[in-house]
Amino acid sequence: MFLNDEFSLDAPYDGPYRGLFYSQLDDEVKIGFLRYKIDINEILNPTDEEIRDLYSRVNKYTVQLNKQELRKADFPGDFIKLAEKISENEFFESAKIFTPLQRRRMLDVEFVEELLTIIVEGVKDKRDYLDMVCEKYITLDNKSDVLESFEEILKDIITIFDPTILPISRTRFRQRSDFYSLFASIYELRKTQLLHTELLSPVRDKFLEMNTLVGPQSENEDYREYATRCLSDANSIGNRKWRMDFITKILNECYE
Repeated sequence: MFLNDEFSLDAPYDGPYRGLFYSQLDDEVKIGFLRYKIDINEILNPTDEEIRDLYSRVNKYTVQLNKQELRKADFPGDFIKLAEKISENEFFESAKIFTPLQRRRMLDVEFVEELLTIIVEGVKDKRDYLDMVCEKYITLDNKSDVLESFEEILKDIITIFDPTILPISRTRFRQRSDFYSLFASIYELRKTQLLHTELLSPVRDKFLEMNTLVGPQSENEDYREYATRCLSDANSIGNRKWRMDFITKILNECYE
């Protein structure tokens, strides 16, 4: 309407162009006006709950959408839907991988996307790749195979960290950097080997030892190095693969 000279710049505007119509502005000011960028995020087919949540956040609490919330709006499709479905798995609740706040802000879905990426693309550096992956797999032709692979890895994790013997919620592997490397290790091992439950006892002992001794001040050089690679730039591909190799050496005892 302003571009069509349907109104001038009157109150509450109070500046050097007060009282002027668009056609009366200097060319430089017109160009600046036309180049002004308005950020828009479009949400397709939102539920009533999503509309209420967004309205409340923008208009009441002014909490900005995080990367995952924007990702859902930008790349709706098979990959994100699969991540959302998996994030609701009861295992993540019992393992206490996510806090209630992380779930409210979709950070649980974001982490599952990282785990799914291991299956479809391999171990990656940091999280910058997630936009690319979500866009690339808007249509995921082998969705059922990916889901099956993910669930088989979870079964192995649940077997190793038997809730009656070694509940994962009481170990360091509930932390996302540790869990990521554990998941990646088992994914690679399962390509050629199977888990043997009768060989699990020494592996559980080793994980218990890690839980106690891993730390930046540990007297054990390997445990000290592991702790450092969890704390400093934990999501870099170098540190992810180092931790993955470390865990694989332990798991080799129960995979044949």
